[in-house]
Amino acid sequence: MHEWALAEGIISKADRIAIENNLEITDIVIQIGELQQIDDEILQFALEQLRTDNMKKARFTLETIKAKLKCRACGEEWRLDLSSLDEESSEAV
Repeated sequence: MHEWALAEGIISKADRIAIENNLEITDIVIQIGELQQIDDEILQFALEQLRTDNMKKARFTLETIKAKLKCRACGEEWRLDLSSLDEESSEAV
């Protein structure tokens, strides 16, 4: 479950910035590439559990960034539709 490790890194970095700048965090927006295949519910839960005093009232927003692929040979760009793949194929990507 790498979601917990990601949450720890996010919380640690945000908390450090808050302490260094004497801030209270109200919103944290996390952008995740779709190919990372992060379980949003687990990440959200981990963030809620790990929050610090500097982010007691913070709202965590998770945004998925669509992958854009590019052929090295011809330069053509396209997007991958992961929803059209079965679970095994999706895992292979």
